[in-house]
Amino acid sequence: MMAEKPTLLYLETPVRNYAWGSHEWIAQIRGMAAPTLEPEAELWIGSHDADPSLVPNRGPLNQVIAEDPEHFLGLMATKKFGKALPFLLKVLAVAEPLSLQVHPTLAQAKAGFIQENEAGIHIHSGDRTFVDGNHKPELLVAVSDFYALVGFREISEIIELVGIFVEEGAAGLAVRILEPLIERPTAEALHSVIRELVGQADDRAFIAEITSAAKKVELKNDKYADIASWFLKIAKRFPDRPDLAVTLLLNLIHLKPGDSIYVAPGQIHSYLGGLGIEIMSSSDNVVRGGLTPKHVDVPAFLSMVDWTPGVIHQIEGIEEGGITTWSPPTDDFVLSRIDCSGELSGLEANAPSVLFALSNEALISRGSEIIKMKQGDSIFLTPGSPFAVYGNCTLWRGSCRVG
Repeated sequence: MMAEKPTLLYLETPVRNYAWGSHEWIAQIRGMAAPTLEPEAELWIGSHDADPSLVPNRGPLNQVIAEDPEHFLGLMATKKFGKALPFLLKVLAVAEPLSLQVHPTLAQAKAGFIQENEAGIHIHSGDRTFVDGNHKPELLVAVSDFYALVGFREISEIIELVGIFVEEGAAGLAVRILEPLIERPTAEALHSVIRELVGQADDRAFIAEITSAAKKVELKNDKYADIASWFLKIAKRFPDRPDLAVTLLLNLIHLKPGDSIYVAPGQIHSYLGGLGIEIMSSSDNVVRGGLTPKHVDVPAFLSMVDWTPGVIHQIEGIEEGGITTWSPPTDDFVLSRIDCSGELSGLEANAPSVLFALSNEALISRGSEIIKMKQGDSIFLTPGSPFAVYGNCTLWRGSCRVG
């Protein structure tokens, strides 16, 4: 008699070491020694080809799924998304600001991926912009206080803010930003302003002026003190880069634990600091426009940016029965936080899911299958019968919509 196929799979999850990561947060969650030698930026829970989670004694999750996609993903998900998990769940530990960046639409990602393949650029080359053919909308929910720059401020607010910096001595901002936007306060003018800041030659005098003004604004202006403070922090890393001025034009977001931000393809952003849980379409496409030592692709960046000012997508989590769910405007992913105080049973699983234990231990039970999770552990659940959680714990669940 053939043994039944497992529906709960323990996962070994990779950690990505980027320079902007934390030496403590991810290690502490996983019960490892801290501070770590290398900065730990992202914990990946998923099946993306670049760094899939591992199923002990079976191999990488992407290969396990490919062997029997209808069992591991379900017939509905397979028909809708193909033979791969459509989302990637991450623990994000941001200790230093990230680059100015956007993510592509599906059409842009497919075209860019094919073009770079045909050009013979190796998939792991530092000159590569598109590492897969998928779009990358993403949703982040803060675990700690979390700060980010997301989307453009309203143009009237940009004019007010930059005007204050000009009054404090940043004369170069008048020519490069203030006067063009006063003359033509439109998204098209904003495009022209940004085009003259990113990908340009170093200009230490220009940034020195803004830095001097930022110190004064930080002390004197309550409304814009926070953005002045963040400008000064980023300027320590990039004291010569004209694209540093772009940070003044973006919405500064402060997320408290449980708050969220949804970043649509084309929305310019930079995460600044904090610990968060992030879920996205299964993609690693990042198109950078500046403020990074990594590969920058200014033409692609400018072609993808959504120039609409004043757009911020914050999704409210809906709580019901100990489960809070954030539902973004895409079917690729849904994010839930499970807060268990003893027992939660009858939890539906009509789509493939992953679970991550953020705090304390948990028992996951489904039929005769039981997996014990300690803090920092992850598991994969196939679609099928309901499951139960036992323990005093917080779990994060990534899934997708199959209906």
